[in-house]
Amino acid sequence: MTKSAFALAVAVALLGSGLAQAQTSQQNRMSACNAGAGSRQLAGDARKSFMSDCLSKGPEAMQPAKSAQTSQQQRMADCNAAASAGGMKGDARQSFMSDCLKGGSDGAAAAAGGKQKMCNAQADAKKLAGAARTSFLTKCAAS
Repeated sequence: MTKSAFALAVAVALLGSGLAQAQTSQQNRMSACNAGAGSRQLAGDARKSFMSDCLSKGPEAMQPAKSAQTSQQQRMADCNAAASAGGMKGDARQSFMSDCLKGGSDGAAAAAGGKQKMCNAQADAKKLAGAARTSFLTKCAAS
Protein backbone atom coordinates (compact mmCIF):
# COMPACT_ATOMS: atom_id res chain seq x y z
CA MET A 1 0.00 0.00 0.00
CA THR A 2 1.38 3.38 -0.96
CA LYS A 3 1.62 6.30 1.43
CA SER A 4 -1.14 8.20 -0.37
CA ALA A 5 -3.48 5.17 -0.30
CA PHE A 6 -2.76 4.73 3.42
CA ALA A 7 -3.41 8.42 4.08
CA LEU A 8 -6.68 8.19 2.17
CA ALA A 9 -7.75 5.12 4.18
CA VAL A 10 -6.94 6.91 7.46
CA ALA A 11 -8.87 10.02 6.34
CA VAL A 12 -11.93 7.94 5.41
CA ALA A 13 -11.79 6.11 8.76
CA LEU A 14 -11.55 9.39 10.68
CA LEU A 15 -14.40 10.91 8.69
CA GLY A 16 -16.55 7.84 9.33
CA SER A 17 -15.91 7.94 13.07
CA GLY A 18 -16.77 11.67 13.14
CA LEU A 19 -20.11 10.98 11.43
CA ALA A 20 -20.84 8.18 13.87
CA GLN A 21 -20.19 10.53 16.82
CA ALA A 22 -22.41 13.23 15.27
CA GLN A 23 -25.18 10.72 14.74
CA THR A 24 -24.87 9.51 18.32
CA SER A 25 -25.04 13.11 19.54
CA GLN A 26 -28.19 13.73 17.47
CA GLN A 27 -29.69 10.49 18.74
CA ASN A 28 -28.95 11.55 22.32
CA ARG A 29 -30.59 14.94 21.72
CA MET A 30 -33.66 13.26 20.18
CA SER A 31 -33.90 10.90 23.15
CA ALA A 32 -33.62 13.76 25.67
CA CYS A 33 -36.21 15.85 23.80
CA ASN A 34 -38.58 12.88 23.59
CA ALA A 35 -38.23 12.34 27.33
CA GLY A 36 -38.95 16.03 27.96
CA ALA A 37 -42.07 15.96 25.79
CA GLY A 38 -43.21 12.77 27.50
CA SER A 39 -42.74 14.17 30.99
CA ARG A 40 -44.85 17.18 29.99
CA GLN A 41 -47.50 14.85 28.53
CA LEU A 42 -47.48 16.77 25.25
CA ALA A 43 -49.39 15.55 22.23
CA GLY A 44 -50.23 16.73 18.74
CA ASP A 45 -49.16 20.22 17.70
CA ALA A 46 -47.84 21.08 21.17
CA ARG A 47 -45.49 18.07 21.01
CA LYS A 48 -44.36 18.92 17.47
CA SER A 49 -43.61 22.49 18.47
CA PHE A 50 -41.74 21.41 21.61
CA MET A 51 -39.70 18.82 19.69
CA SER A 52 -38.78 21.32 16.99
CA ASP A 53 -37.62 23.90 19.54
CA CYS A 54 -35.86 21.31 21.66
CA LEU A 55 -33.98 19.77 18.73
CA SER A 56 -32.84 23.15 17.46
CA LYS A 57 -31.96 24.72 20.84
CA GLY A 58 -31.03 21.64 22.82
CA PRO A 59 -32.86 19.94 25.70
CA GLU A 60 -31.10 22.10 28.31
CA ALA A 61 -32.59 25.27 26.83
CA MET A 62 -36.09 23.82 27.10
CA GLN A 63 -35.99 23.50 30.89
CA PRO A 64 -38.07 26.33 32.41
CA ALA A 65 -37.58 27.51 35.96
CA LYS A 66 -38.55 24.65 38.27
CA SER A 67 -41.30 26.52 40.13
CA ALA A 68 -42.94 27.80 36.94
CA GLN A 69 -42.76 24.36 35.39
CA THR A 70 -44.41 22.73 38.39
CA SER A 71 -47.22 25.29 38.51
CA GLN A 72 -47.94 25.06 34.77
CA GLN A 73 -47.74 21.28 34.83
CA GLN A 74 -50.20 21.15 37.73
CA ARG A 75 -52.60 23.49 35.93
CA MET A 76 -52.36 21.37 32.78
CA ALA A 77 -52.96 18.18 34.78
CA ASP A 78 -55.98 19.67 36.57
CA CYS A 79 -57.54 20.98 33.36
CA ASN A 80 -56.80 17.73 31.53
CA ALA A 81 -58.46 15.71 34.30
CA ALA A 82 -61.57 17.91 34.20
CA ALA A 83 -61.80 17.65 30.41
CA SER A 84 -61.35 13.87 30.52
CA ALA A 85 -63.91 13.49 33.30
CA GLY A 86 -66.41 15.28 31.07
CA GLY A 87 -65.59 13.04 28.12
CA MET A 88 -64.68 16.07 26.02
CA LYS A 89 -63.15 15.66 22.58
CA GLY A 90 -62.26 17.78 19.59
CA ASP A 91 -63.23 21.45 19.49
CA ALA A 92 -65.08 21.32 22.80
CA ARG A 93 -61.97 19.98 24.57
CA GLN A 94 -59.77 22.56 22.88
CA SER A 95 -62.05 25.40 23.90
CA PHE A 96 -62.35 24.11 27.45
CA MET A 97 -58.58 23.62 27.82
CA SER A 98 -57.91 27.12 26.55
CA ASP A 99 -60.37 28.65 29.01
CA CYS A 100 -59.20 26.47 31.86
CA LEU A 101 -55.51 27.20 31.32
CA LYS A 102 -56.21 30.95 31.22
CA GLY A 103 -58.46 30.67 34.28
CA GLY A 104 -56.14 32.38 36.75
CA SER A 105 -53.17 31.33 38.79
CA ASP A 106 -54.95 28.42 40.51
CA GLY A 107 -55.37 25.55 38.07
CA ALA A 108 -57.26 23.51 40.67
CA ALA A 109 -59.88 26.25 41.02
CA ALA A 110 -60.25 26.41 37.25
CA ALA A 111 -60.71 22.66 37.08
CA ALA A 112 -63.18 22.65 40.00
CA GLY A 113 -65.68 24.59 37.90
CA GLY A 114 -64.86 22.22 35.09
CA LYS A 115 -68.32 20.71 34.70
CA GLN A 116 -70.00 24.05 33.96
CA LYS A 117 -67.14 25.15 31.71
CA MET A 118 -67.21 21.81 29.94
CA CYS A 119 -70.94 22.10 29.29
CA ASN A 120 -70.51 25.66 28.02
CA ALA A 121 -67.65 24.59 25.76
CA GLN A 122 -69.74 21.76 24.32
CA ALA A 123 -72.65 24.15 23.73
CA ASP A 124 -70.27 26.59 22.03
CA ALA A 125 -68.85 23.82 19.84
CA LYS A 126 -72.39 22.86 18.81
CA LYS A 127 -73.20 26.55 18.25
CA LEU A 128 -76.32 26.30 20.40
CA ALA A 129 -78.29 29.41 21.31
CA GLY A 130 -81.50 30.36 23.07
CA ALA A 131 -83.79 27.62 24.33
CA ALA A 132 -81.73 24.85 22.73
CA ARG A 133 -78.64 26.04 24.63
CA THR A 134 -80.53 26.35 27.92
CA SER A 135 -81.97 22.86 27.53
CA PHE A 136 -78.59 21.40 26.63
CA LEU A 137 -76.85 23.11 29.58
CA THR A 138 -79.51 21.89 32.01
CA LYS A 139 -79.19 18.28 30.81
CA CYS A 140 -75.39 18.47 30.69
CA ALA A 141 -75.12 19.83 34.25
CA ALA A 142 -77.47 17.13 35.55
CA SER A 143 -75.51 14.26 34.00
